[in-house]
Order: sequence, then structure tokens, then C-alpha cells
Amino acid sequence: MPEQKHDKCECETSEAECTFGKRNHFFRGKLMSKEAFAVEQAYGIERRRLLNRAVFGWGLVYGYKLDREALPATRLGVGAGLALAEWGYELYLPGPLQLGLKDVLVLSKKDESYCEDKDPKLRAGSKWVLAVHYAERPLDEVRLSSGCGCDDKDYNYVCETVVFSVRPLEGTCPCGEPGCQESACNCKDACMDGARGPHSCLCEWLAKTEFPQSAPSPCKWQGYQVYLAARVDLACLTISERLKDNDPNCKELVFQNIEDACGPRRLVKRNDLLYDLIRGCDLTHINWISWGPWHRNETPATWKEFSDRMSADPSTDPKAGFTVRFDGPVEKSSVTPDCFAFTAIFPVEDSGWRQPFRAPITAVQFPAKPVKADPVDTTREVSLVFDADWLKDEFVNKWGKFRDGPTTVELRVFGDLLRGCNGQAVDADGLIANGERSGDGTPGGTLFTVFRVAQKPQ
Repeated sequence: MPEQKHDKCECETSEAECTFGKRNHFFRGKLMSKEAFAVEQAYGIERRRLLNRAVFGWGLVYGYKLDREALPATRLGVGAGLALAEWGYELYLPGPLQLGLKDVLVLSKKDESYCEDKDPKLRAGSKWVLAVHYAERPLDEVRLSSGCGCDDKDYNYVCETVVFSVRPLEGTCPCGEPGCQESACNCKDACMDGARGPHSCLCEWLAKTEFPQSAPSPCKWQGYQVYLAARVDLACLTISERLKDNDPNCKELVFQNIEDACGPRRLVKRNDLLYDLIRGCDLTHINWISWGPWHRNETPATWKEFSDRMSADPSTDPKAGFTVRFDGPVEKSSVTPDCFAFTAIFPVEDSGWRQPFRAPITAVQFPAKPVKADPVDTTREVSLVFDADWLKDEFVNKWGKFRDGPTTVELRVFGDLLRGCNGQAVDADGLIANGERSGDGTPGGTLFTVFRVAQKPQ
């Protein structure tokens, strides 16, 4: 039998630097020093922040609503909120507060790596970006005897909090959402079977995802350790000057206006948000049609009911005409006659065929009093206006197509052409029935309704 040789196992006595996460290894009789406990706590905190950033992403989670209505004012109302900064720092504000200009850290557009000693001055008429940062401050001071006749001090606790900053706005207000990265999506992999085609695209996408390489370092400001890089932008605002106590010799700076309280915010797409978007909670829908009781009713509308509705003046009684209502504001400029189609289908003499005729919708009419809280040039209601000569021929004169027999009417509303105040097409898919709104959770689509009308009297 050949002789077997074994490599000698040598013990390593030198310690390599650990850069990926150092934690304690416990054994019987181990002495836990201050440094050992600090390693244990730091490991848990760093791993939590790592998962925050890697799994949830970073940006605003919820809240941090700004009070626009109280402006201009020396103090800005900020609501409770939670945000995750890069590297996973939690920016948690448990309750609302009134933020004064003396309470904000003023940063420079040239250098954001400093704190109090280099603060630039706020200027009237200037525009700024408001941000929130992760910060810490010590609590419960204790005296430590150094054994040499003098005492050192330390603290029992660390308070995790937030600090707000403003920095000069250069150009237009920035968008917090990053642009979509390019992906080749042209390679095949083992997951190309069936519906798994996008796997290679997702793989490339994740491989290109950037991740912060090092945690930010803090700087001192008014007793806080402020992590400038651990921030989330909240708004673009204007600061102006006004008289204090109506004294012409005394002026004060105030928050003048919130230019944009959404654009600068990067958002965390948490589960509730994604589910709400799937349901179409951000979309505008059709929630009422005046001819709803006729829709798919087996009993045809009487000629008088139909005639009265067709000839009704929507400016005096929209419920009597053909009126559509929305559950949110819709841009008036998008609401035109070609957003609707009114088709009457008549029987063809001596055959089983039906022939469609399109009624002439010449205009749309909006209510005289819009909803007060809605944006300018939007509406929640629109009524159809038909050609006057056509109405006279069909509903006043003796003759007309409706004398040919019972008629089926199809009325469509094209949601792809209607634009909600949020810039998205109205979710019009689905049928209105028993007061239910339209929609299938996606922008656009067509609301299709159908009803029957009795024959025009001879």
C-alpha cells in the first residue's frame, strides 16, 4: 500500500482585517469589555441598515407632510413620517412639529461636507431644497473617574432623531426618482422556458444596481451628530422677507411658499403602496351616469322618457340629460365631444340585420360651479350637447329614424382620451351598475353602456 502523506495544519496567529461584518464569538469565561459590547451592538445595527437599503430601498416611506396653507410664516408645519436614507438609516419623526428657520442646518451648494462653522446665510427671495437627515445626540451625562485627579464624561444613551436642512436650489426643482437604467435583455438563459423570459433582464438589472460602499460620517451641529449624506429631500421652497410686528425697521425671514412638495422626494415602494397601485387607487374613475337605470335593463325606456332626456338642457338639469360624473378632477382641456360615442342601432326592413347610426354630439358642457378644492380648469362632471337641428328632426318633427322600430342605443365613454388631474388617463373600463364605479385598475379603457328604447309613436 502506498504511503499516504498529510499536509501539516498550521495555526494562524496574525489577524486579518474584517471589513464585511465583525461580530462576537462567545465562549465560556469570555470577558466582555466596553469595546466587545460596542462590536456586538454595531454588528446588529449595521446589518439592519444593510437589509433596509438592499431589500426596501431608500426614500420616503410615509408622511412628512408639509403645511402649505399656513404660509408665509416663520415656522413650517411638518407632519410625522418615516424615511430610509442611503445605507439604510431610519429617519423617523414620531409626531408633527413646527420647523423654524433657526432650526434648520443651512448647507452650501459647493460643499456639503461641513456643518456649523461654514454655514452660509439665508437670503430673502432665494429658493432652497428642504431635506431631512439622520442625526444622533447624547443623553444622560455621566462622570467617569480617570484615576489621575480629573474626571472624564460620557453618556448613558444615544437619541436617534432627525435634523432638517436647506441648500440652495440650482436651476429647476430636482426629481427624486432616478431614471430607468438601460438593460440589454438580449441574452438567453436557463430560465427562458415559458413565462420566465424576463429572468435574464432582471438578472442584468440587479447586477447593475449601485450600492453605497461606505457608511457616511457625521459632523457636529448644535449638539447633534448629523449624517449629511443620510438624507432624503422633501421639497423645494422659497424664503422671503417681511416686516416684523409691522415695524419698518425690523424685518424677518419667513417660509414664503412650497414650490414642489412631491417631485424631490424619492419614494420607497412598500407593499401597501404597490397593492394600492395595482388596484388603481391613484386613478380617476367614472362613478355615475345619468342614464344608469336604463343600462342593460330588460324593459325598454319609454319614448317619452328617452325624448325628454335627449332634449333636456344640461345647464338647467344635468340629471335629465346625458351626464357623466367622475370621482376625481379631470382636465377640462381633455374633455371634448370625440371622447363620447352615441350610436343608435335600427332594424333593417325585411331582414334580420341591424344598422348603426352615430348621433351628432357637437359640444360638452361643464357645471357652472366647480368643486372648490379642485385644481383650476378641472371638472368632475360633463354633459353631452347634441346638434339642435338633429334633435328637432328626430324628436320634434313627425318623422325620424326612431319610427323604424324599437331601438338599441350604445353609449361609449373613451377613457384613453380623458385625462385626470394627475396626468393619467381615466380608468373607464368596466360597466356601471348599481352605483359601482368604472375601472379595472389600469389607465384608460372604454366604458360601454347599452339600453333599449321603445318605438317612436306613429
